[in-house]
Amino acid sequence: ERAVALATLVGVPGNSGLKLGAKRLIPVEGAPWGTLGEAALDSAVERDARALLASGRSKTLTYDPAQLGGERSSWTEAVRVFIDCFLPPPQMVVFGAGADAVPLVRLAKEAGFRVTVVDHRPKFVTSDRFPWADRVILAHPEEAPEHLSLTPGTFVVLLTHNFHIDAKLLMWLLKSPAGYIGLLGPKERRELLLRNLREQGIELRPEEVQKLYAPVGLDIGAEGPEQIALSIVSEVLAVKNRRAGTFLRERQKPIHAD
Repeated sequence: ERAVALATLVGVPGNSGLKLGAKRLIPVEGAPWGTLGEAALDSAVERDARALLASGRSKTLTYDPAQLGGERSSWTEAVRVFIDCFLPPPQMVVFGAGADAVPLVRLAKEAGFRVTVVDHRPKFVTSDRFPWADRVILAHPEEAPEHLSLTPGTFVVLLTHNFHIDAKLLMWLLKSPAGYIGLLGPKERRELLLRNLREQGIELRPEEVQKLYAPVGLDIGAEGPEQIALSIVSEVLAVKNRRAGTFLRERQKPIHAD
């Protein structure tokens, strides 16, 4: 599953020779398909579409022929192109298949995530236990990298309740492309884990430590597995959408404004 943008010509001058509704499909990687009618316009739209795919936002852009390079036809007025971005579902990876992972996986799936559960215990990491999971992986911590492909858009949550397993996972995850790592437990546990890694000679850059969210979750006074799961999913959504996770009544801009 890869991101793709669909560019549609939605505004053209009458004598342009361009066809209203012409489309060009632009994948995040690889060659585009289709044309909007002009090579220079295609090139400019492809550049802008890939920039929009990085942010995941759709937008209508205006293109002035005087600002486009290359060979052009006789059209002299600006055209408008709607670039619609389609992103694959965000990925959440949950390490630990205990009781608290069950509501987290369900809520994350309902919130639109593609969810993977990883655990080394065959009795726990099953499809019957996690019917909402897209994948369940039976693997020890050191085997996890063989089964997973992490990106900056991957959200990882550690619910293992095991210090040594978390230490092994963090050794890999903090150096991985994953952009968010949520860790269960108090701040003291987090600092102990980080100190443990440094004592093993692992150098951690500030930006690597910055992506570690521990204790995981928003401060909503959550108690019990279901409420804690809600707190975690809420924090993940806030990070994903670049929001502070505060009260909407305190927001000065419209709710859906950037």
